[in-house]
Amino acid sequence: MNDAERALRGEIIRTCRAMETKGINQGTSGNVSARWADGLLITPSGLAYDTMAPEDIIHLRMDGKSKGPHTPSSEWRFHRDILAARPDVNAVVHAHPIHLSGLSILNKPIPAVHYMIAAVGGPSIRCAPYATYGTQKLSEHVVNALEDRLGCILANHGMIACGSDLSRALWLAVEMETLAHQYVVALQSGEPVVLSDAEIARVVEKFKGYGPRRKSDEAKPTARVTASRRAASKSAPTKAAAAKPPAAKSPPSKKNVTKAAEAKTKAPEAMPGKASAAKTKRAKSSPAKPAAAKSAPRKEATAASSRKKSAATKAPPTSKAAPKAKAEAATTRAKAAPKATAAPKATAAPKAKAARKATAAPKATAPVKAAKGTKTKGAGAKAPTQKATAPATRSAPPEPDLTPSPAPTTELVKTAAGARSRPRPVASKQPRGKSTATSRRAERRSTGVRRGRFGKK
Repeated sequence: MNDAERALRGEIIRTCRAMETKGINQGTSGNVSARWADGLLITPSGLAYDTMAPEDIIHLRMDGKSKGPHTPSSEWRFHRDILAARPDVNAVVHAHPIHLSGLSILNKPIPAVHYMIAAVGGPSIRCAPYATYGTQKLSEHVVNALEDRLGCILANHGMIACGSDLSRALWLAVEMETLAHQYVVALQSGEPVVLSDAEIARVVEKFKGYGPRRKSDEAKPTARVTASRRAASKSAPTKAAAAKPPAAKSPPSKKNVTKAAEAKTKAPEAMPGKASAAKTKRAKSSPAKPAAAKSAPRKEATAASSRKKSAATKAPPTSKAAPKAKAEAATTRAKAAPKATAAPKATAAPKAKAARKATAAPKATAPVKAAKGTKTKGAGAKAPTQKATAPATRSAPPEPDLTPSPAPTTELVKTAAGARSRPRPVASKQPRGKSTATSRRAERRSTGVRRGRFGKK
């Protein structure tokens, strides 16, 4: 299946669906065919139009053999016979519209009650005798009724419309139903007036080429006209140019010869003036280049001299400032050095420590005689001595001693009765910053005075 065949199959399906939308057919009744290759393409039997696809259309040859997934329409015989008998027909539409079917039931043809009957091709729409649908006899009646006509009525059946293509066949089917409707309405009111055959013949002549047209058909003549006009417009100038003979050159006159000679003689005199004028223009337009070339060395010399002067003026202050800065730095170092290195207090710390030991030792370690067999009360007896010496130690706090402290010594403390008690360790007085918890506890035990972090309490 090529593109052309697929397009024709799609057009057949659209025509079938259009019959329903236009009200000239219903359900699966009716059928459509179109001429193709050595036969025709026809709708299948009993398949709804809204579900139909291009592949469902049947290819039927003139010998009655079909090709496709379905069986062809039951009316394929009169479709084939119409196309075989009428070379001017390429499409056939069969439907069951209401008014045409009503007239078919009456076996009544439609006379020339309206000039639009000329679209069928004659002064009347014939009614073919009845025969069973799908039979060869019905096909013969149809071919006879369509002689020099494009449409007919099938008795007790429906109608047939033909055309050069599917669009014209569908258009004619709608027009035939409209004429049938008008005729039925006229019969209800009285006896219709029928036009003469001569009048219908004149209308038929005027109807040649009448009917629906495609845009492509209308564009073809205009395209040809425009193409011919363009060709004519292009060829017109060439023809005119060919018609005109080439103009002959006239010989030069004596006056022209003398003028040319005078111009040649004057040309050398004028040339130097022109050259000098050109030179002056160039000189005026480009005086800046040599000046710039001459001024360049001068600018460089002035720049170099200015650099030397600036270097000479800036150098002395920097050389003078350097020694001053060095001297100031030396003085500041000399002033700061004694403060940082001097440590007289560190040497005086042992003397203060020794003095404190000399004054505090007799009071803190003085043995107290007690009666034999009694317990010592060192804590109560030694408290006044410590309180007396507390202000002296607070007024002059000792400096930290970095020397290792001696090992604690023990003394025998006599009670009031003269009995000896257990030996108690005498804690050495360590610097405030280096005292430990053990030394503090030992000192409390020996002296009975509690020592705080910043002195004795």
